[in-house]
Amino acid sequence: VLAGLLSALFHAASTSHDTTFGVQPGEGYNFIQAAGGEFFATFVLAYTVLAVATTNPLPNQASKQKMYFALTIGFCVTAGGFGIGAVSGGELNPAVGFGISTLGLASPGKTAAASFMTMIGLSLMEVLGGLLAALVFFVTHPKERDAHAEEEVASMVCEFVGTFVLVFTVGCCVLTGSGTWNATAIASVLMAMIYAVGPVSGGHLNPAVSFSLGLSGN
Repeated sequence: VLAGLLSALFHAASTSHDTTFGVQPGEGYNFIQAAGGEFFATFVLAYTVLAVATTNPLPNQASKQKMYFALTIGFCVTAGGFGIGAVSGGELNPAVGFGISTLGLASPGKTAAASFMTMIGLSLMEVLGGLLAALVFFVTHPKERDAHAEEEVASMVCEFVGTFVLVFTVGCCVLTGSGTWNATAIASVLMAMIYAVGPVSGGHLNPAVSFSLGLSGN
């Protein structure tokens, strides 16, 4: 939050200090829709961070370092930005919202106050998205707590979570009209989910893939 405030102060001292923008739903969308978008996208981001940056390396992994995790997390932001950006702005981070809203407070009129109050509501939804991510992570990655835990249920939950996130992102991209960037957002979230749930369930996320793997004996 302090980092967001400092960013706002730097902006206020810059040559573009007259340009301000607030945290608010996009044109044609209401607060409930924006809150739902922030909740979902922040859940995806937080869950991916937990699944790729905090887990133990795979037994057959040549290196203990996971060089892909930063790229995976970054692509979650890409998917969230294109998927819900038109709905809520795609902040996915209370610090970002606080910094933007602090800029809005420098503007006279009702817009700044409304923006700040909207930021508080959206930030709460982002925190709840992070909470859900932690709860789901406990279910999908039981071996992070107990090396002898069974993963049968975890595998099914992983496939459900990954497929839901993929399909929901596709729906957001199509409905919000991201245009030529739709494919980028969809591919980004697909990659992120495969890295997140792949070590547990294989990351099929597609009945056709599961069917072909079953027929091939893999």
